[in-house]
Amino acid sequence: VSSLGSTIVGIALALIGIHTLPDGNTPYAPGMHPVVIVLFCVVPMLAWIATLIAMKGYTLTGERMKEIQRVNAQRKEAIAQGITLEDGEIYADEIAYVKDDKKEIGIEIHSGRNRIVRRIFEHLGYKVMKLDRVYYAGLTKKNLKRGDWRFLTREEVERLKSGQYE
Repeated sequence: VSSLGSTIVGIALALIGIHTLPDGNTPYAPGMHPVVIVLFCVVPMLAWIATLIAMKGYTLTGERMKEIQRVNAQRKEAIAQGITLEDGEIYADEIAYVKDDKKEIGIEIHSGRNRIVRRIFEHLGYKVMKLDRVYYAGLTKKNLKRGDWRFLTREEVERLKSGQYE
């Protein structure tokens, strides 16, 4: 809900053909002033009011937040110590938050079992929104854009064949 105003303003600007945001020096066509006032003042205020109304029914106390953090820390520790899934034990070699906002978790495992990362987190009650394999058998996708590919170097092929990768 909090991005509703920005979304509406962006869509409206795109629909009327404005490709860059106006500033204090932008010349307006006749009648544009009221449109700009509505888009940049009224719509964001309405979205802000909608956000306040939506958050009214959501109570998150400091105590509840500490409880959530404690449960998350216990689950993270459980993954590091090993958990039992329907096809056996699985241990994470390393698990850590990717960023300070704690929305992304990095996990290092050495297992080829089917959908193992998704199953680990779903076993603990999390809904996995997105998975991104950033490292596999000594290979990374560094400097590759989504959908791009590259040939392996001779050294990478030899390392894969010998099984001598981290």
